[in-house]
Formats: sequence, C-alpha cells, structure tokens
Amino acid sequence: MSQPSAPPAARALAAPTTWRVLRELGAQDWILLAYTAFAMLMTAAGSGPAYRSALLTTVGLFAFACAGVLSVRAGWLGAGRLAGIVYRVTMWNVVMLAYITMRDVLTTAAPQSYDEHLHRLDVLLVGVEPTLLLDRIVSPFLTEWASFFYFDYFLLLSAYVLPLLFVERRARVLAEFAFALMPMTCLVHTLYLLVPGYGPYKHLADLYVNPLPHGMFYDLVITTVTNAGAQKDIFPSLHTAAPTLLALMSFRHRARAPFKYVWPVTAFFAVNIIFATLYLRWHYLVDVLAGLALAITFSRLAPRVVDWEEARRRRGGLGPLWPPGVRSYVDEA
Repeated sequence: MSQPSAPPAARALAAPTTWRVLRELGAQDWILLAYTAFAMLMTAAGSGPAYRSALLTTVGLFAFACAGVLSVRAGWLGAGRLAGIVYRVTMWNVVMLAYITMRDVLTTAAPQSYDEHLHRLDVLLVGVEPTLLLDRIVSPFLTEWASFFYFDYFLLLSAYVLPLLFVERRARVLAEFAFALMPMTCLVHTLYLLVPGYGPYKHLADLYVNPLPHGMFYDLVITTVTNAGAQKDIFPSLHTAAPTLLALMSFRHRARAPFKYVWPVTAFFAVNIIFATLYLRWHYLVDVLAGLALAITFSRLAPRVVDWEEARRRRGGLGPLWPPGVRSYVDEA
C-alpha cells in the first residue's frame, strides 16, 4: 500500500521553503556543491589502499559544503554577521581542505597518468619539451630564485584571499574576486581528477643532464611538495592560473586602493611563478597554457556573472550574494 501524501497545507508550506533555498543559492554555491559531489562520486567508483580514507574525506567535504552553504542560504543562522562568517569559513576551508587531502583522492579516483600525452602535446606545440631547454641554464642562483617565487605562491594567495574574505567592505569587489578565484579553483581540481599526471620531474627524469642544486628555498619547496603536495596535480597549472588571475583582477580594479599599488607586484610575482613551474620541472607547457586560458576566462567571466547574480537577486527579493561578515559593507562611490 502506498504511503498517504502530505496534506495540501503541509505541501504548501514545504514547497516554498525548498524553492526559496534553491533560489538563494549563488553561482559559486552550485559550483562548490557540484565539485565536492563529483569528487565524492569519482572516489566512490575508485579503488586502492587509500580508498576508505579518501572516501571519508570526500564525503566529509561534501557534507561540510552542504551544511555551511545551506544553513546560510536557508536563513537558519539569521541575517547577521554569524551567517557571513560561517559562509566565508565554509567557502575558504572546503576549497583549501580539498587540495590538502587530494593525494589519497587522486590515488584512489585517478590511478592512471597522462604524462606521456601531455609531453607529446608540448613537443607538438613547440618542437621540444621546454623543461629540457631550461635544463641547459640550471644554476644555483636560478634555482633559488625560482624556488623562492614558487613557494611564495601560497603567501600570495593568502595575502589576497584572507583580507578579501574577512576585511574587504566593498561587496562588489569581494564578489568579483571570489567568483573568479574559487570556482576556477574548483574547476582546476576537477580537471586534476580527469587528467592526472606527475609532471616532467618524474616522467622525464632520465633526460635531464643537470640536477637542480640544493639551497634553502629549493629544499623548502621539495619538503612542502613531498609532505603536502597532491603529487598528480599538474593539468592545468594552478600555480599559473591563480597568480595570473589575481594580477588580472587587480589590474581591473586598479583605480581602487589597494589594487592600484599591488597589481604591478602581483604581476611580477605571477610571471616569476610561471617561470618557476617550468624551471623546477613541475609542469609541462600545456599545463601552463591551460592555466593562462582559465585565468583570462574567469577574469572576464566574473564581472558578468556578478552582474547577472545581482540583477537576479534584486528581481527576486533575495539575500546578498555574499552575506556581510566581520565588517559591514560600505557603499562605493
């Protein structure tokens, strides 16, 4: 016997609530939820010694994303600063933890390697593997220079993301940077699962003549990658995409402080970080080109998506795309 349906009055109360929550979800919410769900399903379909821990990790991240996003969009935390802080902590930590825990996930969900395919694309594009050309100019100075900038990628990201999330008071600036960076990072993580590879340093190890000399920053990079790196996260190069995107977005907002001061510095760091990814043999040229393409695409897409979101929310009487957090928003001149 089928179960009796809910009374019409109950359905009338439940349906608007569900529909309202779905309408409140922003574009970045859908992307975050889709990425964590995809990673969970890919891991569930995988196998290997790290299967259990990888599956628990992806299920936990999906649950974290759902709980944080839905609790805010459903209004369970009210409309005050608590909702804004929870939302920011959720968006930042899910993306960050997804990378930190990605090693077991990639081993489980994507055990194959596409290194040879990526290497062949490099040769097809430029006639030679660029990292092999850079092997000819290896020196202690260049190795330390490249390693310094490669490691400072993490500091550069933090210098932008944390102030934007917890200090920035201009809602439009936050919305554009956030949509450009966070969904792009989710897409990159998705492509890691679809196109896994170790990089030239491993795939072409026998072809390099000059070993990279040890030094303070090079050893720091090696220790960081060995202990915390995902190992098979090469296509596309996030070390290329993220700094380039920050430079492009800062240049877009160069009429405002602090971007009018920091965009040249960011661009300088981005160029050197891109050089470092090739010089240190972490990435193929096609990884870098894909990262550049993503950065350009999302820097152009973000303002349009934010325009669309703001118009949709005004028409529907919906809440702000990014709830106010630690500091209240101010009107821009």
